Amino acid sequence: MKSRVSFLLAGLIVSVLLMATSFYVGRPTRLENPVVLPPLQTIFRTVQISPHRKALVWTDEDRTVQAELNKALVAAGPVQRLIYDRAKTMDGRVVEDHPGYIVFTETFGANGEMSVTLPRERIVRIEPLNVPAPEVTLRDVRFFREFPDKQFYKKPPYTLLTEESFFAVEQIVKQQQELYTQFVDRVGALITATDRREDIQLVIFSDADEYAAYVCRSAPDIKGSVGFYNVAQDQLVVLHQRDADWAAEGRRKIAEIEEQQRGQLKTERERRRFAQWKQENEGRLRAQAVESTRRAIRHEGAHQLAFTLGVQSPFQRGRGWVSEGLATFFETDKPGGANDSRLDELKSALAGGQLVPLRLLLAMERCESARDYAEAWSLTCLLMQPEYRTGFFNYLDELRRHPAPFSGDPEDGLCRFLPFGPEELESRWRAFISKL
Repeated sequence: MKSRVSFLLAGLIVSVLLMATSFYVGRPTRLENPVVLPPLQTIFRTVQISPHRKALVWTDEDRTVQAELNKALVAAGPVQRLIYDRAKTMDGRVVEDHPGYIVFTETFGANGEMSVTLPRERIVRIEPLNVPAPEVTLRDVRFFREFPDKQFYKKPPYTLLTEESFFAVEQIVKQQQELYTQFVDRVGALITATDRREDIQLVIFSDADEYAAYVCRSAPDIKGSVGFYNVAQDQLVVLHQRDADWAAEGRRKIAEIEEQQRGQLKTERERRRFAQWKQENEGRLRAQAVESTRRAIRHEGAHQLAFTLGVQSPFQRGRGWVSEGLATFFETDKPGGANDSRLDELKSALAGGQLVPLRLLLAMERCESARDYAEAWSLTCLLMQPEYRTGFFNYLDELRRHPAPFSGDPEDGLCRFLPFGPEELESRWRAFISKL
């Protein structure tokens, strides 16, 4: 399932260009023929190879790798909590114990550690942390063996492989755990006990070339993507946007402006102002890369949860709005909350009379354009309202139990589960959009 999602707002690049064209160094400085950078069009697809997994059998090498990963998890995990200065805390371990003071170390995965030396009068207490390291499964081992150059993190229900920093991984894991909780809370009625999983895999590439090579090997039909979910292996694969083409182009543009300004910066004041401009815009690019990656992982993570928790059948065909509607619904921190990029697309289409009729949206094999995604988002937001949710869930249940598209009119297929017909659904949907 392919999604063209404008997570990178065009305003960021416009901001860079506007600041560049209006930057003053004692006199206005203008760019000749400024390059207008397009908004990011991220492409996601659910790669459906086969929903069946091959049975895995332990080998001696697997056992060796398992022992190494277990050892690393135990070494990285905290064993004590230090409480000092009344309410400050650190989780780690005492590495030196002296009559008048201790040395306490907190580790950050493979990204270093922080040690403090504290006199005993500042220590409130030291508590043991009886937190067992999570079990390393055979599936974890095979996952790591597929990407042996990446760091292994496991915080149920997620297992991550990445080169990102410990702090970035902590944020990603927290985000995904929140997504998991939100997903279960919103669609838990469709999840059975046997659907729940504790080994959801996510690999994050930090290098665009490495990611592109992996896509060529694993999913050559989606070259140019920045992420995809592989149903066969139940793996979510994402490129961190700091190394995406749009970010590289933004950095190139800033460097180009810097070169143009170099000979015009005559005073120390002018050089300081330009250095500040450069620092602010590079910071904006970095922040937007983090936000774009976060939204991408939430979108594709929702696809992953829909399949791994049994809300959707891996055999499901057609009705592309269902998959993309659920994914876009969970893009924002508050599921179904304000989603400016989707809303802007809807308002523009509504004002221009370009909304796709609902009967056509419901019949689409997959969403293709940004407008398709925005419409799927709005329809899902409508159907997730309390007065429609039961009927919508019954519809989703029917789809997963009978994954072939319903025969007959797709609007009739949905309205069989709602207390009104297609014309009323269309009317309520348009009214809902106009109030967003």
